[in-house]
Amino acid sequence: MRPVAYATGWAAAAALGAAILVPVSGRVVGRRRPLRLAFVRWHAWLGGGAALVGTGHSIASITSARLAPGPEAGLWVASAAAALLVIEALVGVTLRDPALVDRQARRYHVAIVYALVLLVAVHVALNGAAP
Repeated sequence: MRPVAYATGWAAAAALGAAILVPVSGRVVGRRRPLRLAFVRWHAWLGGGAALVGTGHSIASITSARLAPGPEAGLWVASAAAALLVIEALVGVTLRDPALVDRQARRYHVAIVYALVLLVAVHVALNGAAP
């Protein structure tokens, strides 16, 4: 694997992990509205960054080499994760305006995150060694 692909993959995973932890820590730290909005802003930036870096990782990882069945399956899982990451970012953008927050969209947002974490874990297990 090329170093750029390796680095962008772990950077996307780190940004996704941080984006997941920010709203959780925001709920623990405080209930005041300005503080909550700051955490939402960080969550949005980190989530958008994860989507961009994840897309970059997908592009940097494209190869025409023949792969064994396990790594091949891992790339299909990664492709699904990449598509889901972009969908997650688009759903997240709809939730940025507090006046337009839809409970169903928020549920989709959380459900997609669970699916993303699962797909990324399977992709790492099939394709990549931990750093």
